[in-house]
Amino acid sequence: MTHNVRTNEITVSGHARYDEHGKDIVCVAVSVLVNTLVESMEEVTQGKLDCIQRDGFTQIVYWPWFDDGVQVLIRAFFIGVGGIAEAYPG
Repeated sequence: MTHNVRTNEITVSGHARYDEHGKDIVCVAVSVLVNTLVESMEEVTQGKLDCIQRDGFTQIVYWPWFDDGVQVLIRAFFIGVGGIAEAYPG
């Protein structure tokens, strides 16, 4: 997962491989956070972002002048993902 502040881009790719497909709680948890981030950003920004999603890959490009609400959403996303990484370090 990357967050490139200079280009205002977040990219999440790959699979956790914590368990078999359909039972991988780590993948599901990250997917829920990613989908919530995208939907929340679309709601807050009224669609002023570009998002590409396909199996195991999401790329979000957002505009830097978004209000503090979007920055809070992004920070909350990384807090959540950090918690998952801490709980499941492998």
